[in-house]
Amino acid sequence: MMEAKQTIEGVSVMNKNALGNNELVRDFSADGTLFVYRDGDEHVVVSKGREHVDTWAETVPATLSLEDVEVGDSLWAIPDNWTEIVRVGSKTIYEIGAYDGYVEVEKPKKVRLRDADIRVTAVGDDLVTEPTNIEWDWESVENAIGVFEDDKTEHGRLVFNAFTKIGNHTDDIEAEVAEMATEPWVIDYITGGDSVNKFDSHQITLTHAEIDGRGLIADVAGLTDEEEGVLSVELTSKVQSPTVTLKME
Repeated sequence: MMEAKQTIEGVSVMNKNALGNNELVRDFSADGTLFVYRDGDEHVVVSKGREHVDTWAETVPATLSLEDVEVGDSLWAIPDNWTEIVRVGSKTIYEIGAYDGYVEVEKPKKVRLRDADIRVTAVGDDLVTEPTNIEWDWESVENAIGVFEDDKTEHGRLVFNAFTKIGNHTDDIEAEVAEMATEPWVIDYITGGDSVNKFDSHQITLTHAEIDGRGLIADVAGLTDEEEGVLSVELTSKVQSPTVTLKME
């Protein structure tokens, strides 16, 4: 039976097969294996290669702040306090902590174990530009309210209530739409998954089949299920959908 723990270069390490899913941070294979797991406020890095020089272990901090990293640094795992924002080609941008800043890294290809490090390629608080030009024809919302104000039908009442609530939450809707526009799946859709280094001034209309923001708008405005139902019809026919312009360098 394999020991749960062993010592490598003075570091007591767990056997990978004895780790739980929440403990394992990284698992890399090439001409050997490298894995990283959590141990309190540290990450334990374990490398086991075919050559003696590739078999080693060390401990590193589990979290890093913006001040802790510089361009050119090598990491064995992504720190616990970094959140993935977007992938662009072979690079990934992470947000550090609570708005502490951003780090761009490039992950290695599976070639050699000694090249398994993750390289820091950019650091700063301006790597991700917030979406600009959140455009909605709010005047047409007001017009829709006026058109349906005297409509006594069930449909007319629902439309009137829906757009009245939307008109009362314009700032909140714009803020939520801006946040949605930076979601990785939205960026993925915009770039088509291509390996591009940057994109600029891409517009999203949030009633597009693949990127539909109507549910988000309904939640923010506090619409009922019935009001959200008529919104799906009227938002495309009588009211212009929000258009978000993204800029990312």
